Amino acid sequence: MSLIYEAGDLRYIKRGNHEILHRVYATIRGHNWGPVPSVPSNVQMDIEIEEDAFHISYGIENRQSDINFIRHGTITGETNRTVKLAMAGQTRSTFRRNCIGFCVLHPMACAGVPTKIEHMDGLVEEYSFPQTIAPQLVKDDHPWPVATFENMQAMPHQVRPDLWSEVRFEGNIFELEDPCNWTNTS
Repeated sequence: MSLIYEAGDLRYIKRGNHEILHRVYATIRGHNWGPVPSVPSNVQMDIEIEEDAFHISYGIENRQSDINFIRHGTITGETNRTVKLAMAGQTRSTFRRNCIGFCVLHPMACAGVPTKIEHMDGLVEEYSFPQTIAPQLVKDDHPWPVATFENMQAMPHQVRPDLWSEVRFEGNIFELEDPCNWTNTS
């Protein structure tokens, strides 16, 4: 497995030539969904790299107008090809926010590939990633768009016929959306 670490983000997580995940990162989004810039603050990065394992520890400050949030993150790669990311944070001001958490970007090669959604109640549903960019679904009588895959605790997907990768979540409610619908650059 190979990957690139960049300022708290993981990029281009691959197994051989197959990209498994394009990017995994922590984000702070203000009340208008705009990203709050990450600024190194008293960063003490400890990188321990072994032949088939690693550990990265870092600190980040997110500041913009009335938003002041500090966080500590760890990224651990284990010998069984498991990569774990964790974040703990603290606010230094009172502010309105829409998101504080992790974002996982799947590569374009996932279009059309099989995936499963394991919901918080343990129900597992089988899907395929959409082939094209599509607006979010409107469900039941809700007047606003909702995510296609929601209330997730795990999301395995097929990388190649004999290889599956799984993203597992804890500590929050997770959903999948097509970021192109929101005109951001991811």
